[in-house]
Amino acid sequence: MAELPIRSHALEYSPDRAPGGADGYRWHVHLEENDAAVEYLVVDLTGTEATRTRLGTEELDAKVEHALQRLASSRLSNHSDPLAQAAEWNAPVLRRAEHFG
Repeated sequence: MAELPIRSHALEYSPDRAPGGADGYRWHVHLEENDAAVEYLVVDLTGTEATRTRLGTEELDAKVEHALQRLASSRLSNHSDPLAQAAEWNAPVLRRAEHFG
């Protein structure tokens, strides 16, 4: 199973400080330096999906890397560079409530 080499993440916005009335969460998940020219992935969780998790902002923030790794484990191949594969994903990467479980 391939994993993304995640360096860190930062919460860009949450419902209480979202721009333009957005109702969800957005993170920038920073990856290790690489040749695939992908510095970070934008990860979104809608307000509806966030409510389904029954988790608060701090709990969601603590689990976002896990949620992204769950996607990576199902989509990445061990036969090529995980960062090159992730660079081809649609942006933002949408996560659902079950990914935060």
